[in-house]
Amino acid sequence: MIPFLIALASPQYQESDQLKTLLPNGAVIFCEKRESPFVSVQLILSNRDFPDLPSNYGYRHLIEHIAARSIPGHDLEIESSGGFLFCSTSRDWMRFEWRLPPDKLSLAYKGIGQLLKDCGATEDLIKRESILVGREVDLASTPEIASKQAWKSVYGAEGIDPVGNKESVSGAKPDDLRGLWRQMTRGSNVVISACGTLDQKLFTSSCKDLLSGLMTSKPGPIATRAIDGSFGAAGMVGVPIPSITTKQGVNALVAAFGLAGRLNRPFITYTPSIRSGMALVGTTDPYDSIKQVVDVEDPAIIFILGRINAIEWVKSRLSTPDGAAEFNGTLLSLSPSLRPAKLIESIELASYAGFLRTWSLIKGVAQ
Repeated sequence: MIPFLIALASPQYQESDQLKTLLPNGAVIFCEKRESPFVSVQLILSNRDFPDLPSNYGYRHLIEHIAARSIPGHDLEIESSGGFLFCSTSRDWMRFEWRLPPDKLSLAYKGIGQLLKDCGATEDLIKRESILVGREVDLASTPEIASKQAWKSVYGAEGIDPVGNKESVSGAKPDDLRGLWRQMTRGSNVVISACGTLDQKLFTSSCKDLLSGLMTSKPGPIATRAIDGSFGAAGMVGVPIPSITTKQGVNALVAAFGLAGRLNRPFITYTPSIRSGMALVGTTDPYDSIKQVVDVEDPAIIFILGRINAIEWVKSRLSTPDGAAEFNGTLLSLSPSLRPAKLIESIELASYAGFLRTWSLIKGVAQ
């Protein structure tokens, strides 16, 4: 998973023409026309109906590895055209991105069409990619390792990490992965999101053709996560964030960004979710103290700073074509009505009393 990083500078961003289409089978197509040397086309598959469990720990991450390599010669075609293919797996979705010159969008359509038919799982690919998943775990960065610890401390068994490890994925069978893939590619779990130099109507029409054969479905109930503990370590704290569609979720997010804004060399990783989630806030400055910050700073100032930083973070996610395609697409995979403008409005209306509830929790775990 690639974390969202705090951005305190104000990027230059202005909304361009946008078009969102909700298909009868539940799938969503979103595109934004913006002048750019490349177009970012992203296929986002939600797992809102089937959260990670000990029985399928890391399977979605394994599928990501396999599916990205399942189309013979596709990587070479993309790279030969001057493009790139990127993939990632989070707790709430799987994402495939084609970053291409505007005249090479046919490669994205080809790749999406092939992936929606089959993830390409075979015994040989499972064996090979299980080894690579293990290596990826071994190379995890310090914030990624801390994030895993924070999730486990705060959510217990429900904070299971979607990355998995070599042991958890090596026992997977092709039928297991194909069955999971069929669930993930039901209509209501699929979003195609794009941003760049494109013809909106032509792009939408082409994507309709790709998505027309998906099974019709409606989003199921969201599996909630119960807070089971807390997390605080030297130089970082884990801040539980309720659903981003709730007032307290936004209030907690403001508290996390407010704290980050008062730290030297700060970092914050957070992925918006309609499940209870986590913001990991910390500093890479060995001489900075989170405890001193929360003990000394005026909470009212932190609240104001948190709203400013949270809004700038949303804008920063929209400042590039790939960022805009990802942020819009992942929000739409949570709910077809969830958009950045709504999130900004909610942050502007954040409650100080609600902020203080999370601020008190942060004070309790800060070291």
